[in-house]
Amino acid sequence: MRDTRPVYTKHKPPFTAFVEVNTRELDGGALEWVIAQIENVEIEEVEKHVDGHCYLWMPVEFNEDHRKCYYPSVCGEQALDIISRVGIDVHQHKKRPYSIIEKRHFDATKGDSVEYMKGFNREMVKRPHVPGKYDNKWFARLSVDHGPFGWQEQHFMSDDLKLSAMRCYAHSVHGEKVSIPSIFVEK
Repeated sequence: MRDTRPVYTKHKPPFTAFVEVNTRELDGGALEWVIAQIENVEIEEVEKHVDGHCYLWMPVEFNEDHRKCYYPSVCGEQALDIISRVGIDVHQHKKRPYSIIEKRHFDATKGDSVEYMKGFNREMVKRPHVPGKYDNKWFARLSVDHGPFGWQEQHFMSDDLKLSAMRCYAHSVHGEKVSIPSIFVEK
């Protein structure tokens, strides 16, 4: 299948100093820049946010496909195109907010409440779960990267699906470290 994505070759921002960073920690303008390099989309800086480290990128040339900013870790349409083309699996860790246990285990100090459960045909205890570090986190991994133990911390984890998937994509191309322009690194 032929790659029909546009390739931009006019001019690049003048970056002179580069620094090596971990691909698992990429976000914001640095992640967008790395993904643009992988996707061969030439972008230019059009706005710097107040903190000086968040950048807004536009493709150098505009056509019908690219009339908006280049933000694949934020823009669902751009991210989903990459996720489906590359083959990235994503999963959100969801946990029921409570456990259902037998009434004899009731402990008011743990926030338990007793309710009649139709499925059990008797009163049961609802015990709230203590939030864990993975609750509501998104995990991403390459489709070919399945291990026998399911989703793990080594897979790319964040609060956002698109961010996890784009970090996974950057890691699949560059490995653990990638060189980015030093303007993206906080002083």
